[in-house]
Amino acid sequence: PGKMLSRELSGSEVDKGVQARRAPNRCNWVVGSAIGVVFLCVTLLFGAPHLRRDPAKNPDLGKHQTLGQQSDLSLALKFAYEERHRTTDSSFAEFIYVDDVTALCLDGSKYGYYLCPSKSDDWVIYMRGGGVCWSEESCLSRSGTELGSSKHWQDKHPACPPQALPVNIVKMGYCDGASFLSNREEPFTTHDGEKLYLRGHRNFQGTIESLIAKHRLGDAKNVILAGGSAGGLSTWMNVDRLGKRLPNARVLGVPISGFFLEHSGGEWGQNDFLDKISAMADLHHALDVLMPACKARHAEAEAWRCIFPQEVAADISPPWFAINSRYDQWQLQHIMEIPCIQHPRKSCSAEMDAAIQQYGQDFLQIFKPIVEQNKKNGGFISACIVHDVSPTPVDGSDAWKAFDLWQQGGGGQGGAQRLWVDACPQVEGGGPCDPARVCRPFP
Repeated sequence: PGKMLSRELSGSEVDKGVQARRAPNRCNWVVGSAIGVVFLCVTLLFGAPHLRRDPAKNPDLGKHQTLGQQSDLSLALKFAYEERHRTTDSSFAEFIYVDDVTALCLDGSKYGYYLCPSKSDDWVIYMRGGGVCWSEESCLSRSGTELGSSKHWQDKHPACPPQALPVNIVKMGYCDGASFLSNREEPFTTHDGEKLYLRGHRNFQGTIESLIAKHRLGDAKNVILAGGSAGGLSTWMNVDRLGKRLPNARVLGVPISGFFLEHSGGEWGQNDFLDKISAMADLHHALDVLMPACKARHAEAEAWRCIFPQEVAADISPPWFAINSRYDQWQLQHIMEIPCIQHPRKSCSAEMDAAIQQYGQDFLQIFKPIVEQNKKNGGFISACIVHDVSPTPVDGSDAWKAFDLWQQGGGGQGGAQRLWVDACPQVEGGGPCDPARVCRPFP
């Protein structure tokens, strides 16, 4: 019928009809083109979503770093570290008990973990910190708290990301007092008849096996194992073990504020930090789970030294990226026991200033050769007196961006930058110099 109608009209009428029909099409084309240009501009400005994924799923990711986009892995790592509280647009993480009945906290309560699930093959497993215990008294005193009992965890669910973030996030509570290294078969009985369960190693193992069996961790492509403070030490101690358990995944270690120096203390110290670590290893039977390569380099009586990252970092197979201050406040306060760090209102003497600066120099003298020994590893070392992550950029990057550049660049391979150190050239003695609000003033 359309063809017949066209034949009955004069040529001029047909031309007018065709032009009338074409006019809206040209208008639509103009509008569509404008929308397309706007979309292209927005994409170039903010980055297409597929460019924000990690190199395991997009091998070209490293080529698009100039877009300034933070990867999903880095966003998830920062979210896990910051311990966000639940908001109106976020959800609770699910609390899950592990299946291993021998995985227990100090008080004998069952061990479990929090999970924010995703359909993604990317994972961030974050281990919380909270100091260590090295004696019957120090372990018993924390057994009734959230650092020794999962009974306190049920009403303290961490938040999941408020927006859909395609990364599985796991939060591991901390309740053994030995950075997940305790491995006593039988409970320890105190002088008062109380029982302490030192099972941190089983808590870690039980969590990983539960995630593999029930939540597809075995199919993971990218896994970050991270933690802060004692959780940072846990990362150093366990990332090699995790890498062996997940041979088909790209496993990365990100220890935060966990590089504790093997340092006996300074002239102000009233107790020996090394003695406490040795006692902790003995009480918790930690020697059984320390890295064999490190233990082989030490006499049996000195094998407890393998708890220190500087002793094991070179033996770790998965790439690692350490985030630390070389003037770590906890270490200056509890290892060196420098009075003006222990008591914030006390001003530092010249001798105290010199001790602080020397500690920073000692840190770099120990840490930098370890990083330089293997090009796959990296780090972000701030000059802030803090037991935390300083927001101050180094070489134009904060800690999270530096980690992103490192992991997007293949873990330091191919000439990509892998070490960010705030050198503090403007300060005599090399620091501290970080002006961030979270830092302690110096001098």
